[in-house]
Amino acid sequence: MTKKLTQPILHDEMSGYTRFMSNALVRVLLDEATKRGFDIEKLMAAGRDAPNGVWAQDDVEQFFQLIGYSVTGYCELDFISEQSKALAEREAEKELSHYAPAKKRR
Repeated sequence: MTKKLTQPILHDEMSGYTRFMSNALVRVLLDEATKRGFDIEKLMAAGRDAPNGVWAQDDVEQFFQLIGYSVTGYCELDFISEQSKALAEREAEKELSHYAPAKKRR
């Protein structure tokens, strides 16, 4: 089965970053949880302590897309599948092709 990305990839010319389009609701939930001391690191640790031992791979990949992670950062995470990284890189290159040839993904 061919994997698909959950979120579109956008390039922000102001910051120079190419990132997944964040889901506002998920972003607010994460920001509020972080304010209360339950940040991404604790969330990932909770997954390691889950009854089946880990969060489902697809759920983790989708979460990092939904929070608007940069494509570069996403591809540096060791728990993201190689297939998902390759797809994200291809989609980012497509997005950047709409801009000046000198643009590079950050």
